Amino acid sequence: MNQKLQPLALCLLVSAWPAAAAAGLIVGMIKSDKGKAVSRVRVKAWDKDPNGRKELLGQAITNRRGYYKIRYRDKHWDGLKKNQRFTGNKAVSFANPDVMITVEVYARKRWETIARSRVYRDTDMRKTLHIDLDRVRKKDAYTRRTIYGVIRDHRGRRLRGLTVFAWDKDWGDNVELMGKSRTNRYGRYRIVYRPKRWDGLKHGPSLGVTANPDIFITVVNTRDNRFLGRSIVYKDHPPNEKLNIDLRLAKIHK
Repeated sequence: MNQKLQPLALCLLVSAWPAAAAAGLIVGMIKSDKGKAVSRVRVKAWDKDPNGRKELLGQAITNRRGYYKIRYRDKHWDGLKKNQRFTGNKAVSFANPDVMITVEVYARKRWETIARSRVYRDTDMRKTLHIDLDRVRKKDAYTRRTIYGVIRDHRGRRLRGLTVFAWDKDWGDNVELMGKSRTNRYGRYRIVYRPKRWDGLKHGPSLGVTANPDIFITVVNTRDNRFLGRSIVYKDHPPNEKLNIDLRLAKIHK
């Protein structure tokens, strides 16, 4: 081949090679509540859509210094046409993922989620995203807390088949669902929830507050979702104690 044509042939060969898919990068460090590195935990990166659906971007195990690195490939993460995200009929932005991470510990022969980050909206894949989490405790994977009790009608008879919801009452009128259960044939229910910063506050002696939940329950008819009653709020419930909430419902006038 003519030496003058070799550079041209090389250029044509390179241009004909399929371009690699663009890749995003998420890095960070996981620390304990004492500020120490948390190693050997699994970090998962998710694309969380506005409708609440999550799609896994990638995952990694933290090293002995608590660092992780997750690479993910370009994709229509929101399930839309390329480079479009719609509100109604209007394309408002590119299909960049809304990224969040979760931290998991292997306990009881399965992976238990012990922490999660906020959602980083419309993340630019061309830039490295740093997500650090602190106050992560491995022992939370082994800790389960219980709310239990009996639901009765106005005559004291035990009621079966009702749905009981447990809530954490935050500041103002905000509430957060902690779990739900259904009463058995004896009117008993049992709700198990995991440790979490239920009040969404950074806690410590300097702030004078704790992250213990303010708990109450509501009861609804399972068939038609009709509200039947609620309990009082149990303020700042200690994390190492079970909570018994028995409830007698008022007479229902049909």
